Amino acid sequence: MHSGIHHFTTHPDAFSLLDYRDKPTENHLTVCLNFLAWGDSGNLFCYFADCYSGEKYALSVFWNKGFKPYNGGSCFKDPSLLGCIFEITVSISRNGKIKFDDSILLEKFNKNSFVSKNFLDNYDTF
Repeated sequence: MHSGIHHFTTHPDAFSLLDYRDKPTENHLTVCLNFLAWGDSGNLFCYFADCYSGEKYALSVFWNKGFKPYNGGSCFKDPSLLGCIFEITVSISRNGKIKFDDSILLEKFNKNSFVSKNFLDNYDTF
């Protein structure tokens, strides 16, 4: 396990993680990465909040993909990405589960930037 990332069952914010769901209602989202937590199956849970609606989503990246979404993007095994703003794409897989397809880092965390400040003012997650 990478330092700074806890297992989801022992995460210091374990109860907050329960607020996140795995079914985004749209397939292109602008989100803030709030938490990271290791799963049980070689996966890393990424806990995102939509920058505009505040909806919360938990999506997984896997070791065999380098902890990146299926079609590439950022490696989420880096705790310094917490608070960063991403554009993400998701789809439905053949087995009906949400597939985390792609991510683009839009903005490193900066509490004074427009998007980060708007998010922090409205959703107070940090």
